[in-house]
Parts: sequence; structure tokens; C-alpha cells
Amino acid sequence: AGLDVLAEDVAAGLRFLKTRPEIDAKRLGVSGGSQAGLILPRAARLFPGVRFIQLQGGSPGLKVEEQERLRLLLQMRADGFPQSEIDRAMRMRSLIDEWVKSGKGKDEMTAEWARVEKEYWAGYIDGLPSGDGAWLREAFKFDSAPDLIQFTGSLQVLYGGLDAITPTKQAKVMLEAALARSRIKDATITVVPDANHDY
Repeated sequence: AGLDVLAEDVAAGLRFLKTRPEIDAKRLGVSGGSQAGLILPRAARLFPGVRFIQLQGGSPGLKVEEQERLRLLLQMRADGFPQSEIDRAMRMRSLIDEWVKSGKGKDEMTAEWARVEKEYWAGYIDGLPSGDGAWLREAFKFDSAPDLIQFTGSLQVLYGGLDAITPTKQAKVMLEAALARSRIKDATITVVPDANHDY
């Protein structure tokens, strides 16, 4: 499923909750971690009654392509790989991203993957995109910043200072830029210094 479909699923769940007599439909909110940073702002646009969004380690405002490149870099650094291996992995990531975006370079990408797929760090890349890369191509276009900018409820975002999956420093900058243009009056951003992605 694409990110839009996942956001629709969340909105459908909220619409269902709104029909329940034991639920106060004026107090519905959403909470999630990691990829939820992209999905929940979109769900809140699809279901305008959301009162709060609470995120752990998510990065609304940071697009998937940039986040994936930074994730790969951070994970390899955290696990102690030498720069030479990080450079090889980043080259592989670049070849994948170029093919996904332009449709060009498939032969070069496939040949390079055959050379590196048995390297331990290849698991951080998680293989070549399936099919024609359409899912990743759509994910690269997905932007939750406009959704967050339109949100009017409360927002709480927790980041881990040692997070090697969400690039906390860059994600926080992008989030603050979105908040500066948003209608959100009640926002809290907290960096938990010794926490990783899963706290």
C-alpha cells in the first residue's frame, strides 16, 4: 500500500470511531511512530475533526528520498562502518533513486547490486525496488508538510537524540519550518537525548 492509502485507512478508522455512541467525536486524536510522521498529517487533512497529532520519531516535512539517504548514512555510522563502505552504500542508494525517478540506469543499478548484495550493509538498503519502482516513485512525491501546515489542532513530536533511523537534526529543522507557516497554536517538540528510534 502507498502512503496515501495508509492515510485513508487512518481516516476511515476515525470516521468509524465518530459513529460510536460511547466515543466523544470532539476529542479524537492520532498517535504513531516513524512512518506515521508522514501518514498522520495527511489523515488529519482527510478527517478534519482530529484534535491532536502525537508523533514519536516521525519526520513530517522531510521527504522520503532525503530521509532514506540520511537513514542509511546514520545507521551505517552508528554501526561503525568505515567511510569507504558508507560511500559504496550511498552510491548504491543513488543508483536506485535515479532509476526510480527517471527510469534510467537500470542495467548499471542491477549490476552494482549484484556486486554488493552480499555485503552486510546491503540489508540497510533492503534490496532493489520491486516491479518498476512505482511504489517508491509515488513515495518520493509524497509531501506531508502542506497537510501539517493546514492542521489546526495540537501537535507533540518526540525525537530521539540517538535515533539512527529518523535524522533528528534535519527532521527538526524541517518541522520547525513547516510550523512557522502553519495554523498550529499548540506545538511541542522534544528531543530525548539518550533515546534511539524505539526509545
